[in-house]
Amino acid sequence: MRLHFSSGLTWIELTVVIALIAIITALATPSFAIFKAEQEKKDSMHLIKIAVSHAKQATQLYHHDVLLCPSQNGRDCLNKNTWQHGLLLVEDRNKNRQADATEQRLYFFAQDLQYGTLTWQGSLHKNLIVFQSDTGLPRGYIGSFKYCHHQQENHSYRMTLSMMGHLRQDANSRC
Repeated sequence: MRLHFSSGLTWIELTVVIALIAIITALATPSFAIFKAEQEKKDSMHLIKIAVSHAKQATQLYHHDVLLCPSQNGRDCLNKNTWQHGLLLVEDRNKNRQADATEQRLYFFAQDLQYGTLTWQGSLHKNLIVFQSDTGLPRGYIGSFKYCHHQQENHSYRMTLSMMGHLRQDANSRC
């Protein structure tokens, strides 16, 4: 007499495995969303630091003023205070504080913020920051970048730009 063994799963085993996977997924999904939101916060903070550093370096390299402004396409500065699509560095040769079509685009730092919004609150109520060619500093353009998370305020932050071009992260930011 020969015994016949079949390899496979019974319906009960399959149901138990699917139920366990569903439970683990249900528990992990909120944690993953929190992780992504925290990562977006860290990435945007790093991007601001890199953009300010590049702007200060570019003023010394090109001996012209450099504008830091919000941009969606990497060519034009936005007139509204929405920095969540990207940051653009433009060489301002004629010192008119505008990104003219003839002026060189130095860097575009693309980002696509999904969990919050990034705005600039500056002293001159302008939607850009000008780094001066003689010192590389944002004279007169002190203010702060403010990231406001859509749902959880503990993921929000404020980064203050000083007259010396240093960034300081403020611990708690109210949105």
